[in-house]
Amino acid sequence: MSCRIGLHISVLTFFQPTSLKAPFLEQFTDDWEKRWQPSHAKKDDPKSEEDWAYVGEWSVEEPTTFKGIDGDKGLVVKNAAAHHAISAKFPKKIDNKGKTLVVQYEVKPQNSLVCGGAYLKLLQENKKLHQEEFSNATPYVIMFGPDKCGATNKV
Repeated sequence: MSCRIGLHISVLTFFQPTSLKAPFLEQFTDDWEKRWQPSHAKKDDPKSEEDWAYVGEWSVEEPTTFKGIDGDKGLVVKNAAAHHAISAKFPKKIDNKGKTLVVQYEVKPQNSLVCGGAYLKLLQENKKLHQEEFSNATPYVIMFGPDKCGATNKV
């Protein structure tokens, strides 16, 4: 008679903040609200009769779907069908002349994205811009991210 014993070992992975250095690197630790400022701007579009403002609420949470590393948190929009905008300033001016600039972020829709976008904008330096006024009309150098509405689904 032969006997077979199986052994299953689970390795749990927990989030550890990186020691990498970068001009701007956000890992949404406990003090994230010191760096990030929600916008409360009103829409600036003279062609539109629609009035709206950025009223969406923000939170930092672990993903509810597509979980990866335990303890890894991200910025989460808390209101469906609301306009959201939030920004963080770079600690110091970036001079990438003659250097490679890498701009990246990860988007994980927790629920199906029906109609909306999750854009990242690298803004132009503007001493007149107040973070609470960041809006769709704010000048930017780079903008990318998913945009979906109905059958349109693009980056």
